[in-house]
Amino acid sequence: MPFYLKEYKIEDYENLHLEATNWKCQIKKLTEGKLFDLLCTYEKLAHKIYQDILDVDLSEHFNCPESLTSIIYYNKDEGYHGEHTDYGLFNIVLNDDSENCMYYEDNGEWKLFDAKNKMIIMNGDAVREYGLKAVKHKVEKPAGFERYIATKICYPRNKKEELESKVNWL
Repeated sequence: MPFYLKEYKIEDYENLHLEATNWKCQIKKLTEGKLFDLLCTYEKLAHKIYQDILDVDLSEHFNCPESLTSIIYYNKDEGYHGEHTDYGLFNIVLNDDSENCMYYEDNGEWKLFDAKNKMIIMNGDAVREYGLKAVKHKVEKPAGFERYIATKICYPRNKKEELESKVNWL
């Protein structure tokens, strides 16, 4: 188990199954604590990078109520997360030591992220309005292997209605 998860009990996680992507896992939503603070620090840095790249002010979207900070746990028996893009401006992922998160390249090939024990920042669907592409990705986890990730999906402020139609578990 990664060090940043030691303060959270697996009994406090909720079951999550999204039919559209055949996604089965457990989730622990975070609103405080060391890990939440760490992800907010990374989010602030990512906002600065995106503001510089896009030449727009994104400050109103920083840690807004629509954003989701969570830990996702895939148990030893299941844990597939089908092909998808994330809604939002970007998604910050703190990956564990697994090597099973794949991204889709424009040439039609799936490639492994070089993400073992690293942080990834992936473009979400909302960056399309700025001319960027969202990152299509998936997780294929072998049986008998646990996987934890900490994630902060940075949704645009005031998009609650649009969010609820896409993700019914917020």
